[in-house]
Amino acid sequence: MLLVKIAWRNIWRNKKRSLVTLGLCTICTIFLIWYEAFNDGSHQKMIRDVVEMYPGYIQIQEKGYFDRPSYDHLISNVSSIKQELDAVGGIQAKTVRFEAPSLFSSKDVSYGGLLIGIEPENEAQISRLKKALVAGRFITSNDTRGVYMGKDLAKKLHLNLGDDFVFMSSAIDRSMAADTVTVKGLFESNLFDSDIQFVFVNKAFMDDIFLVQDMASYMVIKPTNIGDSLVLAETLSKSLASTTLDVLSWRELLSSFVQFVEMDEAMGRMAIIIVVLVVFFVIMIFNFISIYNRTKEVGMMRAMGTSDWQIIGVLGLESLIMTMISIVFGVGVGSWLALYFETNPIDIKLSEDVLEMYHQFGMLDFSIPTRFSIDAILFGVIIITIINGLAIIFPIWKILQVKPRAALQGN
Repeated sequence: MLLVKIAWRNIWRNKKRSLVTLGLCTICTIFLIWYEAFNDGSHQKMIRDVVEMYPGYIQIQEKGYFDRPSYDHLISNVSSIKQELDAVGGIQAKTVRFEAPSLFSSKDVSYGGLLIGIEPENEAQISRLKKALVAGRFITSNDTRGVYMGKDLAKKLHLNLGDDFVFMSSAIDRSMAADTVTVKGLFESNLFDSDIQFVFVNKAFMDDIFLVQDMASYMVIKPTNIGDSLVLAETLSKSLASTTLDVLSWRELLSSFVQFVEMDEAMGRMAIIIVVLVVFFVIMIFNFISIYNRTKEVGMMRAMGTSDWQIIGVLGLESLIMTMISIVFGVGVGSWLALYFETNPIDIKLSEDVLEMYHQFGMLDFSIPTRFSIDAILFGVIIITIINGLAIIFPIWKILQVKPRAALQGN
């Protein structure tokens, strides 16, 4: 207890030095908490933008479809599977899709793409396709021949809203499947090549033409809590283990995107490591100067019979007390900043090349929110505590090498 009193008195004996140290540690704590919240928030937004644009958090497919999408690997009992899924908790919404490679032809241009049958009302709960609307409207269950197509594809085919064009494909019995459809809406998702390939139509319209009643290419599931998507995928996999179905999470569906996110996270970690090292050396140098200016004080303590361990205890307690004070202020301000920018995202300006790289993964905008979490707070607290603990070791060791007589003489 005596050492604590001495350490507390020593801190405020030189207020200027102590306030500078507190300010430095507090600013570092604020930055570390905010940086972790920003890093986490940016990655969460990136994942949401890409996954919710079209692929979905979980897909149920017939075995073999993921490696070789074709009519040979279709789900053939959709209604019974939906009934099984109704008994599973944690599912917010579900829908089915049927995909058919097709040739689209307008009056003077033909172009290949993918005709996709969807359940419009269910799809609006699963994906952000409806929010990607740039002209016209999203299709409804009442639209028999109305389509919702990529803006780039419409431009390629010289089509405008209300124009008709023909699609040609093959039904599951390999017979010709063709009809005339009308452009009801245009979307721009920036997700890979979807804007120049995808045409969405009511699945009920495709059922008769492609002979796919109660069939689908795959089902898409949205969890009630998106953070539990991997757990739900595992639960569904066990529930459907006796069937010929595969349950794939977004991490399996979007392996290239996962690698991109991991690379981005690695770069972020490298950046924070560099920052932490800089902060460490700044604090260590400042501690070294502060402690070395107290050479006579330490020399007098040793001359009076104070042991090295007692000196280490006093100096260590001073560092610990200032660390705790800086953590209190740092956590308060850092948490407020994280909460503020969670509701008021940061609008980031990027170069055209960088924008193009992110656009191909489906990021619609660059208003990046932070993500307030206990993990971000713990990250800042733990790092600043470790930095302060390590940064004081060398200064203490160095000053203990000075002999009491030399210290008292100022040598």
